[in-house]
Amino acid sequence: MKDARKDLHREIRTLLEDEYGLRPSVSRAAKIGSGLRRGRDVIIENGVELGDGVQLGHRVSLRNCRVGDGVRIEDDCIIGYANLTGGFSHRFEERHVIVPTHIGAGTLVRSGAVIYQSVTVGENCWINHRVVLREHTRIGDHSCIGTMSDSEGYNSIGSHVLIHSQVFLCSRLTIEDYVFVAPHTSFTDGNPMNFAREVSSPEAGPVIRFGTQIGTNAVILPRVTVGCEALIGASAVVTKDVPPLSLVTGLPGKVVGRVPEHLRMPEALRRHYYGGRADPEGI
Repeated sequence: MKDARKDLHREIRTLLEDEYGLRPSVSRAAKIGSGLRRGRDVIIENGVELGDGVQLGHRVSLRNCRVGDGVRIEDDCIIGYANLTGGFSHRFEERHVIVPTHIGAGTLVRSGAVIYQSVTVGENCWINHRVVLREHTRIGDHSCIGTMSDSEGYNSIGSHVLIHSQVFLCSRLTIEDYVFVAPHTSFTDGNPMNFAREVSSPEAGPVIRFGTQIGTNAVILPRVTVGCEALIGASAVVTKDVPPLSLVTGLPGKVVGRVPEHLRMPEALRRHYYGGRADPEGI
């Protein structure tokens, strides 16, 4: 009797899948570790790999992604969102190269976040409420992306980076380790403002070096390099390269002094990054 019931269930499932195009909420091809906890209406598609002890909230959708041990993904998140973006801004990229999204062990993804395909998030990160990470965003370990921040993709964010709420992270942006970014900061990559126009070269975002601190509502323009441990004041507009350890304020931003010692990174960490020196080269 039990075998007959299993056969009936199998026939019904096959009919739903083949005749009506319906799929089970959890793919039989997905690789799922031990101790999975999931809420209602969770979708786990083909190509998904889950580590041990993963927690999924209600209405989570997982597609073409690898999720490490102990990851927690809260309600209404999409991981591995499949649509590519940037028809104009990414025309120079190898846009056909798609790899599974990777969420490192111990990371927390808060409710409402959307993480595209080909994104890499390191271990023990916080991706907060309604964050959008578009394709080819790469984030190191122990970093935090604040609520409603938006990464346009094709960029690199280091480890131990703290990005607050509603920050715009343009494409081709590089942020090195231990950088602090206050709310409402915007990084730009225009060539210049060329939406839907023909350009002869790719756009390029800023480069933010190790230990930089950026105040609220600052704007960093394309191709600018901000040197190690610089401090950018609130509402400053940075239009040209900033030397290491510089204090920048104003519109346009100007160097008005040197970052005081008590606002710098710990000396042991500095010596690690500067090859045994307490200061960057040239200081």
